[in-house]
Amino acid sequence: TSMRVDQFDPSASVADVKSHMEEWGFAVVVGRQPPAVIDAVRRDIDRHADGLPLLDKPFFGGALKKIDGFVAKSPAMVDLMADPFVIDLAEAILGPEPLLNGSAGFILETGSRPQDLHHDDIIYQPYLPRVPGGPQSLIHYMFAITEFTADNGATRMVPASHLWPAGREPAEGDEVLALEMPPGGFAVWLGSTWHGAGRNTTARPRIGADLGFNCGWLRPHEAYHLLVPQALARSYPRRVREVLGYRAHRGMLGCIDRQNPGDLLGFPQ
Repeated sequence: TSMRVDQFDPSASVADVKSHMEEWGFAVVVGRQPPAVIDAVRRDIDRHADGLPLLDKPFFGGALKKIDGFVAKSPAMVDLMADPFVIDLAEAILGPEPLLNGSAGFILETGSRPQDLHHDDIIYQPYLPRVPGGPQSLIHYMFAITEFTADNGATRMVPASHLWPAGREPAEGDEVLALEMPPGGFAVWLGSTWHGAGRNTTARPRIGADLGFNCGWLRPHEAYHLLVPQALARSYPRRVREVLGYRAHRGMLGCIDRQNPGDLLGFPQ
């Protein structure tokens, strides 16, 4: 059966969005982000995009540019993370004290084919086996900086693919949805959900900003406690500092002299 992509409005609760993700593997939320923050992210992306090459691995589809470690380069990305909903939902799905896994600015140019469908938690396999309906190790957010449409390569999602067993791959006949959304909306999906960037058939780039979170006991894709220096982290909201790695998970993983790094460094509470 074909499903319509429901969009949650800013009043949606973490529990409602989590429940939808547990059923379908993803959700779309619109209207939470102030336009000024989205405009600021756009300026930060534009600033870092000059001379950026297209990602050359065939997996990326041939039309995608990526700004790596973007939270460390964009103050506006810190503002996106400071929305309590973002870390609250990550905690609801991944358990307490998650870490920032990675962040990126994505620029999708006019292209001849979409990105390959994939699932993000492949980075932890085979060490964390795929357990359909079981615990998740990773979630990702994609914020629409420009409008996302089917024509300009909106993120494509395979609904309920997070429930597929290990080894099952997308096949002809599997539904693939383009997650259309206005600027400031975001798609959020589980690490086990099959997805990929679409094909941009328009003349303008489609621009998005990505945030990923993993369980606090896993090593992140990008090393934010090194990317974001202490002097800068000190000025960030406490929860943002903590997901960057300036906290010991359960007080034990990532400690210094049995202390939280933030406590040892005298960060404000």
